[in-house]
Amino acid sequence: MSRVAAVIFKDGTFTLLRRQKNGEHYYVFAGGLVEEGEKLEDALRREIREELGIEITIDRLLFDLVNRGQDEYYYLVTQWEGDAQLIMDGPEKATIGPSNTYELAEIELAGLKTINLLPHEARDKVSVLTIYANEESPSK
Repeated sequence: MSRVAAVIFKDGTFTLLRRQKNGEHYYVFAGGLVEEGEKLEDALRREIREELGIEITIDRLLFDLVNRGQDEYYYLVTQWEGDAQLIMDGPEKATIGPSNTYELAEIELAGLKTINLLPHEARDKVSVLTIYANEESPSK
């Protein structure tokens, strides 16, 4: 199965999920698994609706990578409808408990490399790409 993730970025700030799981603390980009027969972008829209309660407009695919043997696709999102809030209305809802928590986090671009954002390869790729986010005509 593949995973999709939204790099939600606006006004120099990323919207991430802060996780605590089995004593580990880390951050992830919101997203989830692609269901059988589902298109990648449709899966991302569904996952973000389930997790954050917003309707997103996908800007573009930023990059893909393989993480723990799984294909992952990271999409830039700079526009959405609604106010992001932690909904967790998907399969994750049943797993939430004292040793498995989710929180919504806003992290500025400058702080991105200082947090435990997983996977690290995605964090590093986003850190480089987003330096162009506010330029009018980035050359990519």
